[in-house]
Amino acid sequence: MKYNIQTTTVQYFKHSDGTEIFFRGKFSPEANLPIHDDIQELIDNGLVEIIEKEEEAFVEEVIGHVIPRKDYVVVRQYPQIGEQLDTLWHDINNGVLGEPAKESEWYQSIKEIKDNHPKP
Repeated sequence: MKYNIQTTTVQYFKHSDGTEIFFRGKFSPEANLPIHDDIQELIDNGLVEIIEKEEEAFVEEVIGHVIPRKDYVVVRQYPQIGEQLDTLWHDINNGVLGEPAKESEWYQSIKEIKDNHPKP
């Protein structure tokens, strides 16, 4: 999934104590789902209201799922550094980055270790 930052209408639950909790994007797929009975009861009793705000959020480019910017760490999850380095090694070794990349100090130092200590 690819998320883009864009300004969109988002909905929050606003509790009677003033606390606001992100609910959903107004135009996201989940906006078409019915509100759960327990939440609807809170709304009907005046304990919670749904408010709308225009703000920047992460919006998934295909289905439109919305994630608040404060939840950025959840959206942008890189592979572990070891996986990244292993991918880099294989890309260089397979010539994806061009033959000159095999002359780099980083590649040469890793190649020396791999050559001296092959996998069993």
